[in-house]
Amino acid sequence: MKLKFILGKAQNNRQAILFKDLQQQITQAPDDQFIWIVPNHLKFESEVSVLKTLKSQKQMFATNQVQVFSFSRLIWYFLRNDPLYQSPQLTTTTQAMILAKIVHRLAPQLHLYAGEANRYGFIATLQDQINELITGNVTAERLDQLTQEVSKTGDLALKLADLQLIYRSYQEQTQQHYSDQQQLMQLLNNYLTTDSQQSHFHYLISGFSQFSAQETTLLQTMISHAASVELSLVLDHPYSSQQESIFFQRPRKTFIDLFQWARQQQIPVTTQIATEQRVCADLAQLEDFWIAQNTNIAHYPSTQLQDPSAIQIWTDTIAQKEVAAVTTYIRQLVATQGYRYRDFLVLARNLDDYRQFLEPYFTNQGISYFVDLQHSMKDHAFKDLIDSLFALYQNNLQYTDVMRFLRTELVIPATMTVAQYRQAVDLTDNYILAHGIRAADWLNEADFTSESLNSQLQTQLQQINQIKSLIKSTYQSVVQIAETAGNCRQASSQLYALLDNLGVFINLKKWEQTAIEAGNITLSQQPQQIVKTFAQLLDEYVTIFGEDQFDVSEFLLVINNGFEQAQYSTIPSVLDSVHISELGMVQSNQQLITIIMGANDLDMPLVNTNNSLLSDDDLKVLHPLLQDDERLPETEQQLNSNEPYLHDIGFLSSQQRLIFTYSSTKSGNEVHLSPYVELIKEHFNLSEQVLDCIKSNNEQQVLRTVGSPTITLNHLLEIYRQAQDQHQEIPPAWQSIHDILFANPDNKAYLDLLWSSLYYQNIPQPLTNTISQALYGDHLIASISQLETFYQNPYEYFLRYGLKLQPRAEFKITPANQGTFFHEVMDQTIKTLQDNHQTINQLSAEQLQHLSTQVIQKILSQKQYQIFSRSEKFARQRMIQTAQSSLEAIRQQSRSAEFYPYKTEIAFGQVGALHNIEPLRYQLNDHQDVVVRGRIDRIDRLLSNPQDYFVVDYKSSKHDFKFSEFYAGINLQMMTYLASLINDPSLFDGPAFALGGFYFQLQDPTVKFEDLKGHWDDYQDFLFKQYKYQGIIIDNGKTAQLLEPHLTQASQIFPITKNYKIRGQKVVSPQEFTEMLHYNQFLIKQAAQKILTGDNQLSPLRQDKQTTALQYSDYLPIMQFDAMLPENNYRSLESIDKKTFFKKLNQPKEP
Repeated sequence: MKLKFILGKAQNNRQAILFKDLQQQITQAPDDQFIWIVPNHLKFESEVSVLKTLKSQKQMFATNQVQVFSFSRLIWYFLRNDPLYQSPQLTTTTQAMILAKIVHRLAPQLHLYAGEANRYGFIATLQDQINELITGNVTAERLDQLTQEVSKTGDLALKLADLQLIYRSYQEQTQQHYSDQQQLMQLLNNYLTTDSQQSHFHYLISGFSQFSAQETTLLQTMISHAASVELSLVLDHPYSSQQESIFFQRPRKTFIDLFQWARQQQIPVTTQIATEQRVCADLAQLEDFWIAQNTNIAHYPSTQLQDPSAIQIWTDTIAQKEVAAVTTYIRQLVATQGYRYRDFLVLARNLDDYRQFLEPYFTNQGISYFVDLQHSMKDHAFKDLIDSLFALYQNNLQYTDVMRFLRTELVIPATMTVAQYRQAVDLTDNYILAHGIRAADWLNEADFTSESLNSQLQTQLQQINQIKSLIKSTYQSVVQIAETAGNCRQASSQLYALLDNLGVFINLKKWEQTAIEAGNITLSQQPQQIVKTFAQLLDEYVTIFGEDQFDVSEFLLVINNGFEQAQYSTIPSVLDSVHISELGMVQSNQQLITIIMGANDLDMPLVNTNNSLLSDDDLKVLHPLLQDDERLPETEQQLNSNEPYLHDIGFLSSQQRLIFTYSSTKSGNEVHLSPYVELIKEHFNLSEQVLDCIKSNNEQQVLRTVGSPTITLNHLLEIYRQAQDQHQEIPPAWQSIHDILFANPDNKAYLDLLWSSLYYQNIPQPLTNTISQALYGDHLIASISQLETFYQNPYEYFLRYGLKLQPRAEFKITPANQGTFFHEVMDQTIKTLQDNHQTINQLSAEQLQHLSTQVIQKILSQKQYQIFSRSEKFARQRMIQTAQSSLEAIRQQSRSAEFYPYKTEIAFGQVGALHNIEPLRYQLNDHQDVVVRGRIDRIDRLLSNPQDYFVVDYKSSKHDFKFSEFYAGINLQMMTYLASLINDPSLFDGPAFALGGFYFQLQDPTVKFEDLKGHWDDYQDFLFKQYKYQGIIIDNGKTAQLLEPHLTQASQIFPITKNYKIRGQKVVSPQEFTEMLHYNQFLIKQAAQKILTGDNQLSPLRQDKQTTALQYSDYLPIMQFDAMLPENNYRSLESIDKKTFFKKLNQPKEP
């Protein structure tokens, strides 16, 4: 019965004293048992170290005589045969389930936490709080007492009252059915108290700076009954209760508490100060300075390092380059200086900043590594499968849930390969979007069908129907579980059987095998652990809720909480591996070199936050009220004041070198060197080593960047690219690296591929004659909108109409199907009138609305318009209102201006189309021509002069004829429509003369009060003006009078003033119109010639600062257009008026 403290700074070799004492004790008591207790995450590494050290001493001992345990493993060692230990253990997942159920049940009695049970993360926070109370020896009864002692004015009393209710109920439900950590620790304490063999046990404890209340009680029992207890603490010297230490506050408190207790119990206490250095002289100086700096010593003289490599500071631009530099350094030292991977420790205060880069860079550099952090199971595909499985039922087979379920790839039928399944799922994805598949469609007995006889489509439908069958049967099974299973036990059994029938467990086994074959041992362990965890969750769920009525939401809450708490168990797959961990965790101190990444002013020091239910203010009130054997967590202030001590442990975690690295940016924002490291930098007169390869020119600097072939090539590419951009010479050292790298034939093909990126330019290759011929032939048939697309961006024309690439169809209301709907309403309404030998101006407003309603209902009943019947009623009603308002405007216009719709939807150049007129056909050369096809929305004729007509083009937004757009070739429709009617006037019974072409906006306009300027009664006139025709008028001197003969004021229909004047930019003479037709023909032929000769330039047009040809393009991911690249440039639309336009026609140029 004796206690020995082994004290010393982090620089001192306390471990050596423990080993020496252990060897002496084994010699003196060869039949005794020796147990070394360490933190759980150090158990594996410590066990290897202890056994290795003892064997190196060539001392005879039984392998089971010395054990390395964590506290939890110590419980197993002594209590594994005890009935309490063998009873169901309260796992974190069981605990979460019990607490969730308790909060639901106690909701009416709770003051603050009644509605919190369903809030994401609350149960986990509550669980942490309950565990803190348990480990702190704070009972439910004490909570009740504390509730009475605190002030009733704040919410602390209400918090404590709620926690007391929950805590008491929790203890009632667990103590009779489970063995939890509290019970087991108490049982172990009782066991050690009564075990007569304890006098033959020796305990050595290291790696701790503080203990929980339960652990402290256990230590006291060990000290009282064991042969000896030795405790190693990072503490510079023994402290009395009157001596304070800002720096060593945690280990100081631990030392004083145990020392005073032992003295009170009259137990012999000895203290030994470790003096042997375990680190190099420079690191020892670093710690001395660091302690002095953080204990208010006014001045500590600066010094120089004995070994300049002992403490280094590296900086780079981004975190990715930081990791590249770290892995290159490790690779080089292992290759050239005899180091092993296990000699390196990589730390970061916030390891999440680097997690995405660790695997690719360490793997690429060929470095074995182990990340010493627990990983939650909550993001595994199996958990996603469970969620999506019940989401199918809860959300009635919504698209996102169906695809989420299928994309887990855990339900691949045995008859399908992975590739076949993925293709079937992709096809199903497209089919759902294109056809708006809903629950009724999935559950229909009939398969999905198509009227097309295309054999490829029929084959694809077979694949889609396989997925349909899977979804249907799965949904029905889930419905049966949710609605007819009865109690939770039956539902759990049926769910497990469903997963088995779906092949989920078989597919997980395949994942495991694939990972093994790939050599990824860590990944291969996950499927088995997932299944084991799920089975355990179901067992615990049945134990707690077994006979209760099954509730899907409650079940998912339980499963979610369970997986949230579940962690993968991981150990290093190989002994010789780089250890990666977070700064702040105790390390084994076996490594030689520590590299601390992220040494910036945001993360070093870390600003700790308290996220528990008891706030900092609550803890400040409660701490003074606690008894000696009770503990509560530290406040934020206490946690933050411990940061220097935690960093000291990290700084001195290795023996030879300490390297700080940081990047100058984080999340796009500038960061700076940590103030902690800045102090070290100033004290040792260190300089920051810039690792950016761009700034490495001499041979020594360049050699530091040489890693694996791929990593080295990345640096080379950066160097050569900068030299290209800045027209510089490549430094000789980099040229040598290039020659050596590409001289190796093993990786040459892969390296050549990467190297080609250096000369890549985002410029499409012109099409060869062979490819152009295969795509377009010699006879180009194109619509005028296609040719406009070419003038907007030739490359988009090639993608859309050459390769015929299309974005996947989606079953939703789009501008395209809205436009089709409006056009058909206009067309069918006017045709119905013509069939009845009526014109629109003969109808009253009520008659027109009645007629249009009938037409609209007939149109909406067609299959192609079912999207409108399935969508929101408001959107559908707005479309109907827009169509009817526009028809009413046409009725009023035709009555005021004496014109009427003559023909609608006139197709030209389309075989078999109604009212077909001859296409525009232009010969390009002796073997190539272009045929222009299109559809004219409407032709109106004048009542008084039937030989006169004008063309109307429907638009869904404001539109007008602009000479600059026509000149550039992006507004050819109106001229082409007029040209087609002149080319084939067969629609008319005699000579016909064009008066112009106009745009009519389909709309349901609104009016603002300020627009009326106080004339409230004029709102109808204001609305009517919004339908005014915009476009181009062909004026022979009488056109204005023909269009609106009874004009007494400015026209509300056409751009004509009350004096029959037409705005200059809106009118052309017949001669000018002829010139425009010739230019229109020139543009068509020019576009056709360029298309047929393979012109596919990536040359988008910019119309103004806000509008470009790429603005609404579906092909941006393919084009990869970047205006910052020198080879990618917009063509600017030249702004010209009518006068300039006709002047330019005398010398036509390519737009």
